Amino acid sequence: RTALEQNTELAEAAYNLAQAYLRNGDTQAYQRQMENFQKLKEQNDQINHLRDAFQRNPNGSERAAILTNIGQIYLKRGRYEEAVWEYQKAIGMNPEQVEAYNGIGMAYAMLGKYDAAISAQRKALLLRPDMAEAHAGLGLIYFLQGKEDLSMKHYRQAISVKPTLLEPYLKIGLILLNQKRYAEAAQAYQSALNIAPQEAQAYHNLGLCYALQGKIEEALNAYRQAIQLRPDSAETHYLMGEVYA
Repeated sequence: RTALEQNTELAEAAYNLAQAYLRNGDTQAYQRQMENFQKLKEQNDQINHLRDAFQRNPNGSERAAILTNIGQIYLKRGRYEEAVWEYQKAIGMNPEQVEAYNGIGMAYAMLGKYDAAISAQRKALLLRPDMAEAHAGLGLIYFLQGKEDLSMKHYRQAISVKPTLLEPYLKIGLILLNQKRYAEAAQAYQSALNIAPQEAQAYHNLGLCYALQGKIEEALNAYRQAIQLRPDSAETHYLMGEVYA
């Protein structure tokens, strides 16, 4: 347990803990920990496969792309320092690896290193001016800093380049919701749901927009959809109860 607390992705520790539970007669804990082990093993296998491909590939630009993919995996798992390290190696190998600049910008943003994050995204846009993900990255940086106007500007630019990009709609909706522009926020969440009909958070926030406009039936319908997709959302159940009250 201590090993997993210090490194949540240590598959060997997860396996050994599962075996300890099994020998102690706790079959439910054994099953849970084996599921965790299988998940960690798949994740580690994915990275190991990429590292093997990196070692076998002599092409510098392709090696940089592989490192970028490894960085992307770490980024998605919230391991931002490790993501930065992989992206830095990719950029060192290929200074025009635009996806690495975008990725390292996202990692820096999550680490609170906003100046470095902005610089990285601007470098990505210098290499590829129509990169929607880089505009969305700038939108996120300014959103995290509370600079709503700049955030909206870049999120809208991202949408203009790539209308099917989900995250800008969700963030624009949240900004408009905070600004009490409920009808506009509802439109943003509807656009998000046109792209991703299974996005529970979009239904949740859409219900809130409707509730704050006094549109009771629309709010309830949106909350029902959110609960159907995510039954364990206590916040959605609470807000639905408030509407009924």
